[in-house]
Amino acid sequence: MSPPPSLRPPCLSDRTRAAWLVSALAIAAAIVICIPLSSCRSSTRPRTKAASSELLVRTTLPAGGAEGVAQDTPIEVTFSEEIEFSSVTSQSFTVEGSSSGPAAGAFTYDKAAHRVRFAPSTAFGASERVTVRLTSAILSARRSPLRPTELTFTVSSGAGGVEAPVAAPDALRVIGTSPAAYSAGALPAGSFTFRFSEEVDAGSLTEDAVSVWERSTGRVPSSFSLSLDGLVLTATPVRALPAAGEVSVRLAASLRGASGARFAGYSLELRTLALPPPAPRAEDKVLSTLGRVHSLGSADFDLDGLLDLVYSSENESFIDLLIGRGDGTFELGTRIDLGVTVLSVALGDLDGDGDPDVLAGAADRASLFWNRLGEGSPARAAFEDGPLAPLGTAVRGVTLGDIDHSGRLDAILDTGAGIRVHLGGLDTAPAQTLGTAREA
Repeated sequence: MSPPPSLRPPCLSDRTRAAWLVSALAIAAAIVICIPLSSCRSSTRPRTKAASSELLVRTTLPAGGAEGVAQDTPIEVTFSEEIEFSSVTSQSFTVEGSSSGPAAGAFTYDKAAHRVRFAPSTAFGASERVTVRLTSAILSARRSPLRPTELTFTVSSGAGGVEAPVAAPDALRVIGTSPAAYSAGALPAGSFTFRFSEEVDAGSLTEDAVSVWERSTGRVPSSFSLSLDGLVLTATPVRALPAAGEVSVRLAASLRGASGARFAGYSLELRTLALPPPAPRAEDKVLSTLGRVHSLGSADFDLDGLLDLVYSSENESFIDLLIGRGDGTFELGTRIDLGVTVLSVALGDLDGDGDPDVLAGAADRASLFWNRLGEGSPARAAFEDGPLAPLGTAVRGVTLGDIDHSGRLDAILDTGAGIRVHLGGLDTAPAQTLGTAREA
């Protein structure tokens, strides 16, 4: 069928008609090809650059290039992610004054903020230039190295200038410690020193103001002394601490400055150097227990330098003590029977006599048992009944810690009526109950 006259192309020569047809086909092909290409280009997403695996410094205080900084300012460095704090040392994080030289001080770490704080032991010199260097030896929690960073700032002349915020002048502060906080190589027979922001009142240095604690043995008897200028306090244990021990040196809030300045309390946490075991090690020992164990703890109950074990079993009313022989094996010690189901156990020196005691949570109470094994008592009669807190509700968790910096361990109980905080142990009324009653 022929197309209507209105749609017929005009009469053209064969050559012109062929040229017209080729042009029309080329235009149509270009339209067909261009549309999907442009569509593809617009829908294609740019590739995201892979995140850097390097640990980075985000911010510093003082900032690099700052001037008029206070002579006693601490230095804070915030990282891009969580770090391995043990990699922060006096070699990987150095601070040096142009006139005063390398600065000694104490490092602390705010894990939540990824921030390390360096508190110099002595003030920087007036108008000197301070250089801070951080090396690739500092590692992230993923073991990624830090991109080396260096910053400098200038200290004020002492006649004004912008100063970093510091504690109120009426507060006594610890501005440096040796060994550094959280170090892992303290000598078991070494001493601990604290440098203060001002002279310490010697009259406030009582037996309870300074105490040394080790997790497996409890409070360690120690002597202490104050330097002639009253700025440096030294605590020395009278016996060597266990190797690889978890040590806490606590300064109570009862300390005062010579000017009457108040003190908020301080705890220095660290580990002692690991040493070879005192006896050949026997591996892969299997201990037979009575029942299915649900609470387990370790401490040196008889003060022989070897860890002992304490455990309780599901749906049982007793706690068993196993005495360590030092070769990976244990012998049965004493048994504590509460008469009701034991739900939780915590170990610590609550009476401050230098050996660990036992705090137990049970179906309707919390009970404390004094350790008498370290005083020559027979192994099967090692504990003496201490304070009892009849609560009428299950105590599913117990823990110990010096919450108020008083120099004594406090008891925290997870009960059906909320979390109860007993300052100084069970022989005191709860200072606070947190949370609300819930089904036990």
